[in-house]
Amino acid sequence: MTEPISTSEVVFPGDRLSTEEEFLPARNVYVENGVVYSAVFGKADAEEGKMLVNSATRDIRRMKRGMFVLGRVVGVLKSVIFVEIENFSIGNMEFIAGKDGKIVLMAPRRPPMRGGMHERHDRSRDEPKPAEMGDVVLAKIIMEDNEIFTLSLRDPEAGVVYSLCDECGEKLQLDKHGDGLYCSSCKRTVRPKISTLYDNSKGIEELLMRNGQSNEE
Repeated sequence: MTEPISTSEVVFPGDRLSTEEEFLPARNVYVENGVVYSAVFGKADAEEGKMLVNSATRDIRRMKRGMFVLGRVVGVLKSVIFVEIENFSIGNMEFIAGKDGKIVLMAPRRPPMRGGMHERHDRSRDEPKPAEMGDVVLAKIIMEDNEIFTLSLRDPEAGVVYSLCDECGEKLQLDKHGDGLYCSSCKRTVRPKISTLYDNSKGIEELLMRNGQSNEE
């Protein structure tokens, strides 16, 4: 095992600082395969068993489980939707994703089995997917591994917050019932999982701010 980096030593992004066994990760660091690395340029420090870096510029935080994130759908398959997560800033703090996200879809309900019983799933075969290519979604991180975040759309705030018409490219509007999106140009209607903050940039910003502040280390 190599020695952890010296306290107050100047470090650059990607510099190895210690292992998780030696110090728990704190501010401006990230972990890969049990090794703690610097996420920013600054000075390394160890406080109460935690390794951190005092940034020379901004306070960089890693997104983590329980946080809401904003991203764009970049891939849609039969059982999974891939989301490119956007970084965001709150005051002098910047939250970095460092990886993309996925939304795992439950299998469609099967036809009734013998005796009238059937398996219970989230979607019927005729229900549309909760989001499509290009949609901007607000989602919550519920799990993460070394390569990707697993995201959830179950919260009322989670879902599509911005969408364009596939036919003409016009921005879709909420219908009068609030459970669908329609195009005022070509009259097309879609019914994804719609966030309660659809087309509400101020509300989204406030949610991310509360969310980020509650997840401060």
